[in-house]
Amino acid sequence: MFCPKCNSEIQDKSVFCPVCGCSFSEKPFPISDNISAGKTGKHKVHSASAEKEKKKTNIPAITLAVLLLVSVSVLIFSFSENSKLREENAFHLDTIKDKESKIGLLERSVDAKAKEIGDLKEQTYADAKEKSILSEKVEYSASLMKALSSEEKWGYATENFHVDKGVMVIDRFGGMQELKLFSTYYTTFTFEVSDTNVCIAKWSDEDWINKDTTVYITPVSAGYSIITFTNDLYDTSFKVLVIVE
Repeated sequence: MFCPKCNSEIQDKSVFCPVCGCSFSEKPFPISDNISAGKTGKHKVHSASAEKEKKKTNIPAITLAVLLLVSVSVLIFSFSENSKLREENAFHLDTIKDKESKIGLLERSVDAKAKEIGDLKEQTYADAKEKSILSEKVEYSASLMKALSSEEKWGYATENFHVDKGVMVIDRFGGMQELKLFSTYYTTFTFEVSDTNVCIAKWSDEDWINKDTTVYITPVSAGYSIITFTNDLYDTSFKVLVIVE
């Protein structure tokens, strides 16, 4: 028999249509009645089948269209998001390059300042050293002037006891220097050196020739020394100032 609603062929004595779910409150007509209905019944059966096939054909097309629309939307969204990400990445890269450039400038500035500080330290050290040298020179000059301004007998005690020069200026790399010592009468002499920047070669009795002898003075270091000569016979003395440059 056939369903009175969708004209689907169903089993005889069915209480509902398994195709459209229609409940048979009205008695479905059998296949034989449908056949005897002639052309009209056949038209209805064919129309229902065509409608059913049409619906089955439309469902996959709609599904495909929906899937295609969703895919296009996802692609558009992904492209938009990727564009944003690329823009953000480009911005961050520019920011990083700018920061690196600033860091490079700061590093060069720090290096320049460090060099400047180093130069200042060296200059300070040089100035301090120069100041120390100048201070030593001033102290040395003051001491030398004090010695020269004193009422000392420089190189001369008496006509019978003296040297050829009371002040000697010698180069510390100039080697041994000579000093002539005169005495009318040969007697015993002693000498005393105030500093260690010079040394004296002691003479012997055989060194005396015609009332004089040669005293040899060797420079050791820069500075000055005062050599005191004493005659034991007359108990007289004089001094010789030796400046080593």
